[in-house]
Amino acid sequence: MGSYTKPVLTYHDQAKLLEERGMLFENIEEAASFLKNVSYYRFSGYFFNFYEKGKIDVFSKGVSFERIKNIYLFDEELRILIFALLENIEVTYRARISHIHASKCGPLAYLRRENFEDGMKYDKWFSNFQKLIERGLRNKEGYVAHFVRKYDSVFPIWAALEMSDFTCLSMFYANLTGDLQTKISNNTCGVSRKYLKNWLLVCSVTRNCCAHNARLYGRTLSTNTLIENSKKQIINNYMIFSVIYICRKMCLDKPFWNRFLNGLVEIIDKYESDIDLYRLGFPDDWRELLES
Repeated sequence: MGSYTKPVLTYHDQAKLLEERGMLFENIEEAASFLKNVSYYRFSGYFFNFYEKGKIDVFSKGVSFERIKNIYLFDEELRILIFALLENIEVTYRARISHIHASKCGPLAYLRRENFEDGMKYDKWFSNFQKLIERGLRNKEGYVAHFVRKYDSVFPIWAALEMSDFTCLSMFYANLTGDLQTKISNNTCGVSRKYLKNWLLVCSVTRNCCAHNARLYGRTLSTNTLIENSKKQIINNYMIFSVIYICRKMCLDKPFWNRFLNGLVEIIDKYESDIDLYRLGFPDDWRELLES
C-alpha cells in the first residue's frame, strides 16, 4: 500500500498555497472562509482549465480566485435548476408509464417475468424493487406499509413505480416489449422508443450527478446522449447541454419548462463575464434551440 505524506493545511495556508501557484486574490481571508465551507479538494475540480499549458499546479497569468469561485457558484445554481427539471420529468414519466402499462396489461402484469424482453434484466429490476420496498418501510412511507399490511406486499403498477427512483424507472422502460415502449413514447415526447430509452437513461445518470452535488461545468458525461441527425453537428452529446436539449422535448409541463429556461437565462446573464458556455457544450444558438 502506498503512503500519503501531504500535510493537513489550515484554510489560510490553502489559500496561500494557491497564491504561491500564481492565483490572484482580492481578499485572501474571504477566500479562506470560502474554502472552509466548500473544501479545497472539491474546489480544485474547477482549476484544470486555468493551469499553464503543460504545467501542473501553475496557474496561467491573470487567473483569479474570484473568477473560479463564480464559476463554482454558477455550477451550483445550474445543478439546482437541472435537478428540479429532472424531478418534474421523472414524476411525469412515472405517471405516464404506469398508467399506459396498467391500461394495456393490467395493474399486476409487471409481476410476470414473461411480460418483459429480458428475464435476467427483469430479475435485476425486481431485486431493486424489493430493496425499495424495504427502504420504504424503514422510512415509514405510509402507502408502502399499507400495501404490505393489507395486500400482502402486492403493489399495483402505479404504487410500484411511485417508489421507484429514476434509475429503476429507466430500467423498467428499457425492458418493456417493443409495442409498449412505442405506445409510451408516442404518448409522451413523441420520439422513437430507441431515443426515449436512451433519454431516460441519460436523465437518470444526470439526476444522480445532481443529487450527489457533482460538478457539471467542464464535465464529460458518462453516457452518450442520442441526438437527431440534423443537430448532431452542433450539439456535443457528451456534455450537459445535450441533456438540457433533450429535456426540452421530454418536459411535458410547458409552464415548468418556461420557468426553467427563464432561470437558466438568468444565471447565465448573472455570471456571463466569468463562465465559458463552451465548457458545458452550449452552441452559439443555444437559446433558439431551447425556445423552438
